[in-house]
Amino acid sequence: HKATVVALRDFHRRHPGAELGDLVVDPNPAVRAVGWRACRRLPEVTRWAVEQAVAENDPAASLAATETGIVFGLP
Repeated sequence: HKATVVALRDFHRRHPGAELGDLVVDPNPAVRAVGWRACRRLPEVTRWAVEQAVAENDPAASLAATETGIVFGLP
């Protein structure tokens, strides 16, 4: 499963890979949370993208995006 691969890469502080794009738009909120958490490994993540994810209805995905925003120093 893509989420498992990306979570392992994140754990090892590696680039999440091409699978990340699929995760952040997955209908499953737990999978989106894995994707947003892994975004902290990408310097090109924009403030807009994090703000969109923080507004998610699912608390797990929103929290993961908030954590990513904190890593990037976004208010």
